[in-house]
Amino acid sequence: MNSMHREERIFNMKKIVLFLKGDIRSTIRDPLMLFVFTIPFLMYLLVTFGLPYVDQQIVQFSHFQLMDHRVFIVAMIMTMVPMMVGMLTGYLLLDEKDDGILQYMEVTPLKKAGYIWYRVSLPAFLSFMITMVMACILLFREPVHWSVLVAAVVVVSLLGPVITMYLASFAQNKVEGIAYTKLINLVMIAPVVTYLFDGWWTWIGYVIPLTWGVEAFIVAMNGNGSVNSMNVVILITGGVAVTLGWLYVLYLNFQRSVH
Repeated sequence: MNSMHREERIFNMKKIVLFLKGDIRSTIRDPLMLFVFTIPFLMYLLVTFGLPYVDQQIVQFSHFQLMDHRVFIVAMIMTMVPMMVGMLTGYLLLDEKDDGILQYMEVTPLKKAGYIWYRVSLPAFLSFMITMVMACILLFREPVHWSVLVAAVVVVSLLGPVITMYLASFAQNKVEGIAYTKLINLVMIAPVVTYLFDGWWTWIGYVIPLTWGVEAFIVAMNGNGSVNSMNVVILITGGVAVTLGWLYVLYLNFQRSVH
């Protein structure tokens, strides 16, 4: 029995390595995926040079300045990588859904559940690594609560698997996936609403996982001030709970869509 379990684990590891090699080849051939890896550097240029330049133009017509809201803008930028990674891995899963790979995996020791676990853990890992690089590039000269920032990166990295499952559960193919991708832009409104307005009704924005991550980033970038530990715990645990809740619901919907 132990020998069978060992052989099964070895087989699963070989399969995962094979899938990973295939994903690397797909990434190298996909210009859009390669573009994702350049985002941290492009965002550095945008924040360092783009925002001040735009403010110079705006000041001629208005007292409004984007740099006054720089922390919020950077916090929103931090969420771009997980969302884009989730979209791209979602497209990969849709291709595999069309090719019948999921049905094939059901008869292997890895099983469909193991393969899906790999498919949702990959965007989470990529999102975490690239977002951390972005944070270091954008904020290396600024006072930052790095422990809070790392926790915030963990929260937003979970958006990658959520976007992947969202596309895989609702779209039947990549063409539909591109159409559903456009709806993702609507969730960007939630943190903007909670940032601009005060009122009991803004709690609706916290149904969206993105809102928790953005607010956690804002707290982390308040490096010159003290941090309310309880507030941080609420933001991180709330963000993880809401994100995992959405991931579970979307996973169940995906399971129904492939049966």
